[in-house]
Amino acid sequence: MKKILLAMLCLYMSMTSYADEGVGAVSRIYPAGNVFHFRLKDNCNNSAANEYYKIYMTEQAPASKTWVAMILAASATGSELRVSVLDCNKVGDKDVRYIYQDF
Repeated sequence: MKKILLAMLCLYMSMTSYADEGVGAVSRIYPAGNVFHFRLKDNCNNSAANEYYKIYMTEQAPASKTWVAMILAASATGSELRVSVLDCNKVGDKDVRYIYQDF
């Protein structure tokens, strides 16, 4: 049993270690259809002028409404957000894994 738990823990840690993170204040918001695009003042999306983080607004993504509310609140107050993506070096828009905010 301990070996199974250890293996699961190692698997979880290896999955999270491949994620990149963008940190910064919101610099642009761009909703289009069922996709909510936004950009932070960070180094993850500044390599090209038209690269954004993106969130799909679907019923299969119940956290998306909460994330958009966090983005709008951070934008209004000038607070920093932390956005996890799989790869900051990916060319084009980056799919958001999760968003959180430190206080």
